[in-house]
Amino acid sequence: MIKICHMASYNKNIGDNAAIYNIRNWFKTNSSLPISWSSLDMNEFYSKKNSISFSKDFFKKANKEFDAIFIGGGGLIEGHHYNQNHTGWKLPFNHEILELIDIPLFAIGLGVNYFRGCEHLSGDGKKNLNLLANKATRFSVRNDGSQKILEKYGIVSREIPDPGLIFDSSSIKQRKVMLKSAFFQPARNSNPKINHYRGLSIESLHFLNDFCKKSNMAILPHTSKDFRFFGDGEDGEDGEGLLCSVDPARFRNLLTEGGYEQSLATYFNYDCSIAMRGHGQLIGCGLNLPGIYLSTQDKVFGFSKKNGLLPYTVDTGDKNWKLELNNKFTMLVKNPDYLSNWYDINEKNIKNFHRIFSNEMREIEKFLK
Repeated sequence: MIKICHMASYNKNIGDNAAIYNIRNWFKTNSSLPISWSSLDMNEFYSKKNSISFSKDFFKKANKEFDAIFIGGGGLIEGHHYNQNHTGWKLPFNHEILELIDIPLFAIGLGVNYFRGCEHLSGDGKKNLNLLANKATRFSVRNDGSQKILEKYGIVSREIPDPGLIFDSSSIKQRKVMLKSAFFQPARNSNPKINHYRGLSIESLHFLNDFCKKSNMAILPHTSKDFRFFGDGEDGEDGEGLLCSVDPARFRNLLTEGGYEQSLATYFNYDCSIAMRGHGQLIGCGLNLPGIYLSTQDKVFGFSKKNGLLPYTVDTGDKNWKLELNNKFTMLVKNPDYLSNWYDINEKNIKNFHRIFSNEMREIEKFLK
């Protein structure tokens, strides 16, 4: 039995779960290797600010208990308040920690998760990220512009599709000639500064609230913070009349490995979406669900730019974004050529994503045998 320690952010976000469990599902479906997975929640380190002594003790034990360590997926390359950690960034790795790890490390489809208007990686963070990239047996980042950012730091990485794009062929939706129902996938943070630079002013929230009502859209949260998107309460004081796809209590049960498949059910109950979160965008593309992408972070715009989806993307940095959102969504549901073009682009992408991702997993598989 091959014992793998899988480091990631668990039970917090539907999108992160997709990036985590789609990696495991690939091995379950495509590999004959007997694998025992051990989930290591990154909060074990975050809660201690990446304590050097704690991290060293953990990885000394990991050398004896596991055959390999997987890191990811998800946006684990992040600065901002994580720069105050003892390692100088979000992950619990620096020189003295990495040098004592003697089992293979695989960083899989990591993402640079920068928020507009907020601090990026510190100097120590860039240095320690570079050390991790050099230490890892395989080091890859997701296809949303992350590779280009790392190139500016002098860090070499492979680019692969985000694991949140990779679903079994039986889950990929067939084309539709007419879209009758839609959901809105919001993104809100607990930090007011981040929300400010997302462009989420009171006026913008009122606009989106009215837009969803007029379009008869359900709301699909990815994380508990999204329930507060339209107001301060769990249901959103400014969001009265909006239909949420799931109630808050049940939602918490979906943020588990056992609830993962059910958490994606909404993607099959509707014909299209407007997505704000990166993984809201990625899951929709992976399942072949048409969408308009409301970018408030560079990673959403970056994925669209790299993968031919800019005609279906609206950025809140554009002064005319409200009009553009209305126009593009109207075209998606009423213009057959615009919809067909989305399918042409996305279905070509899906084939390419699966090929590249499988090639990377096969390479990792070789080291596990």
